[in-house]
Amino acid sequence: MTRIERYDNPLQFAADCRDFLMQDLRARDRSYVLINSACRSAEAGHRLLYRVVEHDQTVGVALIVTRPPIRRLMLDLVDANHVPALVDTMRSDVPSLTSVMGNLPVAQPFAHAWGEHQIHSHMGCLALASGPHVPTAAGHFRPATLADTDLLHAWLTAFIIDCRLNENLADLPRIIAERLAAPEPIYWLWEVDGEPVSLCARNGDANVTRIGAVYTPPDQRGRSYAGSLVARLCTQLRAQGVREICLTTDLSNPTSNALYHRIGFERFGESVELVFE
Repeated sequence: MTRIERYDNPLQFAADCRDFLMQDLRARDRSYVLINSACRSAEAGHRLLYRVVEHDQTVGVALIVTRPPIRRLMLDLVDANHVPALVDTMRSDVPSLTSVMGNLPVAQPFAHAWGEHQIHSHMGCLALASGPHVPTAAGHFRPATLADTDLLHAWLTAFIIDCRLNENLADLPRIIAERLAAPEPIYWLWEVDGEPVSLCARNGDANVTRIGAVYTPPDQRGRSYAGSLVARLCTQLRAQGVREICLTTDLSNPTSNALYHRIGFERFGESVELVFE
């Protein structure tokens, strides 16, 4: 019988879910990084944490971001057989759920059981399988600093709008400030002649690190800046001993898919965000 356990303590939640997450770091990379972030972030108080258990074994995790108007369920399950129990719990705890995000085989059944919905995003899940193979581009990469705050805000806003991400832009200044204060650099820039020309972010640890927010302003595109930035960052992460380097990419964007393939990424799955009506 499936049971759903809710946690108030993110540290205990991370400890109890660790074995489940470590069984398949690639497939569960997003949950692994989000749970670790919840343990050290001011955002912990705005997340609901659930462990899905069967026969005393963890078979899934669920996190809900509860910053109105967004109430997004981040879902990771062994299989869809555990969806009905989770739907019942969510209807009781968060009846105003706005969307579900997760790997296609489990997110889709959850959405069908929840009610009317539509696809907001359909992404490919990629992991670095070879290389990385670094494109040749002028410039170098460096970590972003407090002096880059305005630039980060402008570029991340453009990234969210361009990618039609289901995010609350009002939270962006707080997120940027928190991440710039992190012990390890999260935001990275590619710079040419002293001017930033491309951006990406990294989040994770030595087990798995996710790369995201890859953005180049329109007037700087087509010069291999983003590819060089991601590849150089991956080279650094490999040298630091990171086991898995993952990212997601819009399956409808052939340019980014080809770029990541050239660097050495391979697709291992698909994820979706389904928005409830």
